[in-house]
Amino acid sequence: MSRKETITRGVTSIISILLLIGITYVLWIAKTNVAETKDIKEATTQETVEVDVPENSPISIFETEIGVEEEASSKKSTTTTPSHTRVANPRNSPNDFQAGIGILVYKNDYEDLESLKWKIDKILDKLTENNINSISINIPLYQDSYASSTVYKDENFTPKNEEIVFIIRSAKMRGFSIMLRPFLDEQNISYNSSGRYTSEWRGTIEPKDKEKWFETYAKILIDYAKLAENEEVEFFTIGTELTSMEKYTEDWENLIKDLRGTYSGQMTYSANRLIPPEMPWHALDFISIDAFYFLDVSAENATEEDIINAWKPWIQDIATQAESIGKPLVITELGTSAQKGSFRSSWIWDHNTSIDMEAQRMFYKASCKALKEHVSGIYWWATNIWLLENPEQDEGFNPLGKPAEREIEACFETTS
Repeated sequence: MSRKETITRGVTSIISILLLIGITYVLWIAKTNVAETKDIKEATTQETVEVDVPENSPISIFETEIGVEEEASSKKSTTTTPSHTRVANPRNSPNDFQAGIGILVYKNDYEDLESLKWKIDKILDKLTENNINSISINIPLYQDSYASSTVYKDENFTPKNEEIVFIIRSAKMRGFSIMLRPFLDEQNISYNSSGRYTSEWRGTIEPKDKEKWFETYAKILIDYAKLAENEEVEFFTIGTELTSMEKYTEDWENLIKDLRGTYSGQMTYSANRLIPPEMPWHALDFISIDAFYFLDVSAENATEEDIINAWKPWIQDIATQAESIGKPLVITELGTSAQKGSFRSSWIWDHNTSIDMEAQRMFYKASCKALKEHVSGIYWWATNIWLLENPEQDEGFNPLGKPAEREIEACFETTS
């Protein structure tokens, strides 16, 4: 081998070694960079930056709206908007017939607003099936005894204003006209502190301080009148069966004047059986009667025609009085329990007789025939805010789910 060849081979080997070293270094650098990049990515993924976002900030609201929208979107295929039945023949003018029923609203009959909603929706939808166009919302008030001078709302029994508003709006949504009807509950009047029956009732109260009684009573009624005005309630009752207080004409006139300053709808007073001449009817829009009369018929074998005939003297009396006063007449309570012979004394809650659906049904049919052409409205008495589970076993006044319900539908089929 020549010296020249030896030098050439040596240079070539050196170059090869240098190339190998270079390639090895480049591969090492590349591997290192990949590892660092992976570590950076993992650290970035795992690291969380906490930021305090105010509850009502645009960010939190936006995120909430997205969540609600996504949830709503996921339910579109399975959820439908609730719909409610509507009144078949709603009233269209102030003088239209009031085809009504009373609803008793006690706060202890529901747990909360959601419970009230669930119950009242079922009742109102049911009532639209019976040609009813008006409901009276009956709100209990209290005093501690028949001689008490203070009227008050009992937080355990008197519904809150917002609950009353909910009922009104639910009813109006279906096309019902509304009568708001505060009444004096007899819980503390008819029974003393020992629970003994006293034979007193709202029609026999004698407040020790009459002025204070009217003052406390007026304060509550004005509050309800404001509510009624705000909710466009059609009718407002200033009193119910306060027979012993009817003689205070001037006090009633002052109360009506104060209410007129707040409420622009029609006002009335519900008298018990007879139309009291002392009540300032000239200042009210129509006369109301709670029509619980003794009907002189047989409890055992009375017929529909017998009941119609037994109504005639009572109808003649109240119709003549209403005509002389020059005001329309509305029956604000009419009904009887589902007990044998109940139609003779329909105001009695318990006749101590057997359940008799036919007695109640016959009273409804006969009373409609006897009264309807003489009055401007009838409110059947009454239902609570829930539907009866077993109406065929219920002996009370509530007509829903009983044969009497069909008589309501027939009675109100035409209201012109």
